[in-house]
This record gives sequence, C-alpha cells and structure tokens, in this order.
Amino acid sequence: MEINFQEVVKEYRRIQGLSVRGFAEKLTEELVDISVSGETISKWENDPNRAPDLYLFFNCITTYTDWRRSFAVDALMALMPQVFSKDD
Repeated sequence: MEINFQEVVKEYRRIQGLSVRGFAEKLTEELVDISVSGETISKWENDPNRAPDLYLFFNCITTYTDWRRSFAVDALMALMPQVFSKDD
C-alpha cells in the first residue's frame, strides 16, 4: 500500500496539534538556512502536484531525533516509493 504525501503531512500536523504555520516553524527551527512557510505546508496538504525540496527531508533526518525525523522518512517513502520498495 502506497502512502500519499499529502496525507502524511496532514496526519503529522494533526498528531502534533499544530497550525500550518506552527508546523512549518517546528519543522525547520533547528535547520540552518532552510525554512518553509505555512503557505508551503498548506500547498503540500492540498496540491498533489506540489513537489517539496527533498533536501529539507534529508536535513531533518540528519538533524532531528524526534517526530520530525519520522515525518521526513515517511514523507520520502511517500514521494519516492520505488526507492523503498521491497519488490526487486
């Protein structure tokens, strides 16, 4: 079963109890020279053609040890299912 990126964003934001702006701020608060806006988060949730910068997720994986790392992994799995596929 493939995961949908828009649903990953919505679910993590719901679990954290954050507004789109709050989610954007928390997601990037410790990242150097990387930020996203609430508008970007909203577009991620509502526009299936909106492609995020994968660099953000790689930075989250190497910077955080909390929910933001899990979010980044789940986001990458949704965006690049072929990379994470167990079928070879």
